Amino acid sequence: MVKTICFVLLGIVSLIFSSSFDIQKTNPQHPHHPLINDPIKEIVQQEQLFIAKKSKAQDTKKKIIEQEKAQWSQQKIVYLTFDDGPTKYTPQILDILKQNDIKATFFLVGNYIKGKETTVKRIKDDGDVIGLHSMTHNEKLLFLSPESYINEYKQEQSLLQSLGVQTNISRTPYGSKPLLTQPYRDQIFYAHMKLWDWTIDSNDWRYKDHTNLIINQVSSQIKRQHEVVLMHDHGYTVKSLPGIIKLFKDRGYIFQTYNPDLDYMVNFWKDTRL
Repeated sequence: MVKTICFVLLGIVSLIFSSSFDIQKTNPQHPHHPLINDPIKEIVQQEQLFIAKKSKAQDTKKKIIEQEKAQWSQQKIVYLTFDDGPTKYTPQILDILKQNDIKATFFLVGNYIKGKETTVKRIKDDGDVIGLHSMTHNEKLLFLSPESYINEYKQEQSLLQSLGVQTNISRTPYGSKPLLTQPYRDQIFYAHMKLWDWTIDSNDWRYKDHTNLIINQVSSQIKRQHEVVLMHDHGYTVKSLPGIIKLFKDRGYIFQTYNPDLDYMVNFWKDTRL
């Protein structure tokens, strides 16, 4: 009798276990179904994977920047920069640069952009860098206060963003000294902008159509491993540009554009923040 009861109980237990297994197997909504992943665990795994990929990308970028800095420190490099555009001469300057397989940096004036959006687009499409040179290029308006100064640059920055250009490199009309005192530079720093002056003034604005004088002026100032040349977006620059390019090529310089990753400081105040 006892033996019979044991067999019956064993059969009941087996039946219950079998039914429970079938429910898990056939019902994907069952909380312990083997095919269902824990949603929290899945989110954690995805987050860990994202962090790992981001970290790897950052490491890769860091290595590339370190390689660029190492190469940069060994090379003779010149940065050709053009102020006060866009103008009707900008396409001619771009043609000369393209013929020589050279990229440059253009510091544009915001109020000059209207009607020349196609030129701005070409500068960007050609691979040249666009920088900020204020909206008005008016010294009296710019230097009413540090706030008025930075507001002009933010306004131009927004204008260029509407045209698909992202930039934070700026240049002060007529150079940063003497008017760009610390309160003004503080505003630039707080706005996460960079400030660039130059190491060579071509004086193209002074000599205008005297092409040889412009070229000689540049030649007499070449003495650094890294040079930043100030020129202007005008007709006289178009005439002197081929000679200036040849000058640097003959002296073994490589032509580059502004690169934020290099942290190359070029301002008359030697403000390391900028």
